[in-house]
Amino acid sequence: MSLLDNNIRLAAFDWLKIQSERFEDGIPRTILSEGFDYKNEKITLLGPQGIWKPRQMNFPISITTIDGGPYDDSWSEDGFLNYRYRGDNPYHPANIGLRDLMKGLEFPQNLVRE
Repeated sequence: MSLLDNNIRLAAFDWLKIQSERFEDGIPRTILSEGFDYKNEKITLLGPQGIWKPRQMNFPISITTIDGGPYDDSWSEDGFLNYRYRGDNPYHPANIGLRDLMKGLEFPQNLVRE
């Protein structure tokens, strides 16, 4: 993972900590979609797709799952998310990016549960 990706990811977690103190019942989707400023650039944490990669990054910064949504995502008994790929093509760029991120992940991924 690139140094830029790592730095943005760390900045995102710092920003999320502040937002979680501000919004005790959960950070609104609108706030996550607006994102935060990083070195004079807007970094968004959510987009229209479940696997979200801001243009400034090489790898996704978040995944979104919706209970009862269009994909068969589920939670295991021990609290792990079984996340289904975007669409049915494992070679879709979003799916490849998510797999590649997980292979070299040094920092956690952001998960949004709606």
